[in-house]
Amino acid sequence: MSDLLPPILEKVKALKYKVFTNGDWDMNIIGMRSKERKAGKFDDRIFLIYKCQGQWRQHMWACTTDPGTYYLKTASKDWHEKGTAITAPGQYPASHSIGTHKGYQALVQTGKMKCFRDKNMDDVLDMDPESLEEGRFALNIHRSSATKVSKNNYKWSGGCCVFSDPAGHQEFMRLCHKQVRQRGWKNFTYTLIEAE
Repeated sequence: MSDLLPPILEKVKALKYKVFTNGDWDMNIIGMRSKERKAGKFDDRIFLIYKCQGQWRQHMWACTTDPGTYYLKTASKDWHEKGTAITAPGQYPASHSIGTHKGYQALVQTGKMKCFRDKNMDDVLDMDPESLEEGRFALNIHRSSATKVSKNNYKWSGGCCVFSDPAGHQEFMRLCHKQVRQRGWKNFTYTLIEAE
């Protein structure tokens, strides 16, 4: 049995967030936002880390944790009067569960989260602490295209964490179902950190 944490979980621990180590299929879901503040690309990463038969297993996929350029550029005009949601870094206990996003299975927001509101309608992410709010905003974890890997994030995300590869998202969901079946735990904690 391995007690040595994978490096990404060491980073989570160093930020004083909880790391889930309670036996097999206790899922750690971590989004890592890149330093790039210009939106429109799948340049972030999502990790799923858990133990199976006492050994750590880690998966990583390309994603975006940023809203798409469409939503940023229409923020206060026809999208949201407060501005487009940008999920704030942090750990959100029991924030998601398996549900439906636009007709297919995804992790949907079921607990409170924090987001910044960007309303100046350009493609640069503005994270003004004064715009921060907490609540339920449908900040889901879902895929982009159903049939191909997406390279650009124009209208895929209104603030959600979105996989670029549908096959990666399918594998992610298969593993999330494992936690529910094996452990009976229906809620998932999402942790969003920033790349160093």
